[in-house]
Amino acid sequence: MTNNIALQVSAIGFVDDIHVLIYGDLTFLERNCRTLEKIHESCEEWASKHGAQFAPEKYELIHFAKRPKLI
Repeated sequence: MTNNIALQVSAIGFVDDIHVLIYGDLTFLERNCRTLEKIHESCEEWASKHGAQFAPEKYELIHFAKRPKLI
């Protein structure tokens, strides 16, 4: 995995922990979901190639959103 400023993606991994951050305003919500799916597919391909396994029951998706400003 790599960081990609153009896609607004940042990733960090250590041993068996991987964290992927996708950022952007709500207009990019669908794009962000597709990007996460592609990253997940890449991770699964890597795992298959290298004999690793992931534990989907340990996956966690957290969605942060700003509250609209009150006028």
